[in-house]
Amino acid sequence: MVRFLLYLKLITAVLAQSSLENGLGGAGIVALFADDAGYDDASAAFNLRYEFKPAAVTSRSRSTITGARCPMVVVPGGGFGFTSRMWGLTLDRIEQLEVVLANGTVATASNDVNADLFWAMRGAAPSFGITTKLVLKTSPVPDYAIIFQYSWSLNATAAGAAFVSFQNFLFTDIPSEIGMELVLTRGSESGLVQFGLTGGYYGESEATLDATLEPLLSQLPPYDSRTLSGDGTYLGTVSVLGDGTVSTHDAKDGTDTFYAKSLMTPESEIITLEAATAFMTYLANEGYESGTSTTSWFIQPEVYGGSNSKINSVDVDATSFGSRNTSITDNMRDGWDYGAYYNYPDDRLDNWQSLYYRDHYSRLESLKTTYDPNGVFKFPLTVE
Repeated sequence: MVRFLLYLKLITAVLAQSSLENGLGGAGIVALFADDAGYDDASAAFNLRYEFKPAAVTSRSRSTITGARCPMVVVPGGGFGFTSRMWGLTLDRIEQLEVVLANGTVATASNDVNADLFWAMRGAAPSFGITTKLVLKTSPVPDYAIIFQYSWSLNATAAGAAFVSFQNFLFTDIPSEIGMELVLTRGSESGLVQFGLTGGYYGESEATLDATLEPLLSQLPPYDSRTLSGDGTYLGTVSVLGDGTVSTHDAKDGTDTFYAKSLMTPESEIITLEAATAFMTYLANEGYESGTSTTSWFIQPEVYGGSNSKINSVDVDATSFGSRNTSITDNMRDGWDYGAYYNYPDDRLDNWQSLYYRDHYSRLESLKTTYDPNGVFKFPLTVE
């Protein structure tokens, strides 16, 4: 009986791959499978800590989308960028999907057709199918767009106070046209933190950008440097954030070996000055000692919420994306009702099902048995 079940599973896996290959081919998608030349190179993960091998590797398309700020970043768990406070996550802009399912069939999904699949794909797409076509809601290109950067070298006390000032600024009436993050890195000496503010502005002019940031900058120490990057156009900002390119076709992204984690903090419980100062003290001391010529670290508290954020205006149950009441993506304290961001995958995270998907995971489990009962789409952190 055991041998029969093993044979049956093997036959099922072979048939599943054959169906998947036929489905992709029928949709006009070029794919590499394990027996194909070039598969080993194409299937290498960006983060070399991950050694799993996908069932197929599809070539990138020549289309572009708004939302994520790096050209090689894809949609599955969100699609966050500096425009997201203004336009929402990329998954919020999707109106229709064409999906190759595990059995090789091609399905259309929208709010009107296969609505449950559409819900699952916007937040947990890799667990359910391969997207071959997207219909996206677009927005007019801003008249002015620029990437801004400010930097300070601060001691732990000053850095903690600056963090709280930044957090408080988010809940003033800031326009949705500004997206921001802090960038915290190793200081030049023990006891210091390199404290950066960077973001994108998609409003009227440099003058209105300065007016928007003035209430925050007036609460911070004088900055060490200020840089504006781009030519004033939206496409110019995309190029800046993509290290000079907007192409995802001409060159494969490089690889690295790193560990990433994320925590999405609730707007209802902001970080206190005491907690921020303790955190900066750790970074300024233990963080300084941990940095070497071969090992580096950085922390990016990214602004998802705050006043006038499009991300948090979407109903939490509209998609399978789990956290819609987030202020920033950063670190946690005990007792917080925090979540985690799926596009920063952490395969060592305890209770990841709840942290990534919150109350949506049980529904995703049920839909997985419907659309992928044999587990064709399986990888670390897949819905099971």
